[in-house]
Amino acid sequence: MISFNYQAITRLRKMYKITSIELAAILKKNPRTISVWENSPDIDKLKITVGIIIEMCNHFDLPIDFFFHSDVSAEKKQTDEPNKPANPVNYQMMTDLRNDIKEQHEKHIEDIQVLNEKLKEKEIELLKLRYEKDLEITTLQQKLQEQTEKNRYVAAEKKVTYKK
Repeated sequence: MISFNYQAITRLRKMYKITSIELAAILKKNPRTISVWENSPDIDKLKITVGIIIEMCNHFDLPIDFFFHSDVSAEKKQTDEPNKPANPVNYQMMTDLRNDIKEQHEKHIEDIQVLNEKLKEKEIELLKLRYEKDLEITTLQQKLQEQTEKNRYVAAEKKVTYKK
């Protein structure tokens, strides 16, 4: 059986030399929440979501199994890989989960890049429209000024005509 290793959060903080307050800021959580996560072996009290675990894995570039341990007998097999659990089924499941998360992350990055390109295109369209409207306004202002000058000229001529 795989279970959450609540001590992994403390281990992570010590590895990266950050305080619980700094970790709370990274995860946008209350520092008390971090304290509960670090000190409560009761999974029901933790209220830590898979999303938060994934966020920590991504932020600190850790394998997902960093936060889990399997309840295997005391005589754990030593492996060539330091983070590989003794149970190969659990290891494969964790590896598959991490690969799925990585694929989803890459897909989200691609989606963001596509959206950024679309946004740039829309911004360019908006700038073109704004330029056209500014040009229209300038043209109308020039026409208005010309008409005003004509009206003044006509009015001035009429005054001259009436005075005679």
